[in-house]
Amino acid sequence: MVAGADRIRRIVAIIRVLEIRAVGECLRRCRPQGANEIMLKNNLAFGKAIPVLVSLDIARTLQFFNEVPGFKTQHIEDFSYGMAARGAVEIHFWLCNEKHIAENASCYVRVDDIHSLHAELKPKLPALASVTETAWGMAEFYVIDPDGNLIKFGQSIDDRPVSSDS
Repeated sequence: MVAGADRIRRIVAIIRVLEIRAVGECLRRCRPQGANEIMLKNNLAFGKAIPVLVSLDIARTLQFFNEVPGFKTQHIEDFSYGMAARGAVEIHFWLCNEKHIAENASCYVRVDDIHSLHAELKPKLPALASVTETAWGMAEFYVIDPDGNLIKFGQSIDDRPVSSDS
């Protein structure tokens, strides 16, 4: 029986090596030839990603983002489009009549002080859940906007301000 177990262990080890090689080959094939050289040569860098979420009513959505989390907003009526910004964070919105799309959309916003933001929003959203600490090292809470979009706010537990009482 031991010989059979050793054989199975060797087969599993060979399969793992083959899987690792297959993943590496896939990564090589998926990256365009010379992509790293082009990025370095042209000094190409990405700026930031901006989520574009669904709005069933752009004016209402922008009013919520202005009044609750304090974003500055802009409504571009000719294009049924809206933008909200606070600090370096931007969230854009496009008009859509399908609520189920909004209810399946979300964005994640990293913040510097999760507890201060929670304290700022709690009076405006009495049902706001408490900040929770996750197994992956984040302190988080979420807001669902009037259209059903999930906006999750988070801060790395390692980045939280240290209390002067400590």
